[in-house]
Amino acid sequence: YSDNTEATATIPAGAAQTFFQAQENHSLKSFAGTVTSDQNIVAAVIQESDTVMFAYTAFTGGSTNPVFPLVNANNGGYISGISIQNAGDTATDVTLTYTPSAAGNSCTETQSIQPGAAAVFALGAFSSSNAGENCADGATFVGSASVTANSANQPLVGIGNQLLPGKNGEAYGSFSTGDATAKVVMPLIMDRNSGYFTGFNIANVGTAAATVNCTFTNSSYTVSGSIPAGGALTDVQQGKIAEKYVGAATCTATPNTSKIVAVVNQLGSSPTADQFLVYEAVNTQ
Repeated sequence: YSDNTEATATIPAGAAQTFFQAQENHSLKSFAGTVTSDQNIVAAVIQESDTVMFAYTAFTGGSTNPVFPLVNANNGGYISGISIQNAGDTATDVTLTYTPSAAGNSCTETQSIQPGAAAVFALGAFSSSNAGENCADGATFVGSASVTANSANQPLVGIGNQLLPGKNGEAYGSFSTGDATAKVVMPLIMDRNSGYFTGFNIANVGTAAATVNCTFTNSSYTVSGSIPAGGALTDVQQGKIAEKYVGAATCTATPNTSKIVAVVNQLGSSPTADQFLVYEAVNTQ
């Protein structure tokens, strides 16, 4: 762990081991972890409180300029915290650029991240004045974020946490621009389905503007728009497709050399339960 503690275990082939950080002796409340093994492994992380739970899949490699397709700040009570870990062996200064899609203004935030450690972006930048950032405090922001400077070119990984304090929360993993394509598929889209609906953000991680067109199964509803390089397109399906709609979406960008990635939010209507889910759209050719 980045607080200079460690935990070890011997795991039989095909089995799993759960590590509870709350039961370990840590000096920090927030820290990063790196897992090494003499065998192939995978890992998932659960973040939980008494009322909210987040989950994400661990990374097997990093990117020098990871992308976060959806950032919410002061949006109907929702806030975002972006945790970026330096997976390299040298400290690096990281600049995250926030680009609005549905609300807010562009701004930047820069922090230095030690090797193996992580820094939290966005959470403080949109709520208070801090060194290294120029974001508007308290202003509503809905858009995307991307690493636009990485002084030591270290591999980075990140998590985007979205939170309605005390009620809803969920996480998604950052994207590498190298994995982006001109087409993304979204296997689950909903509109007024037992109180659930979806919304998505599509980020253009290429170097030129892209025109994106989205179609939905068993529906004439479409979404289209031009996304500048580094920008995003936001669409919320609630009340737009059909009552009790459950389907899928495919979004294609032109020209065919474009590079897009996307995140889908699913939200239920319960006033008390955490009914917030998020998934990363699947890139395909």
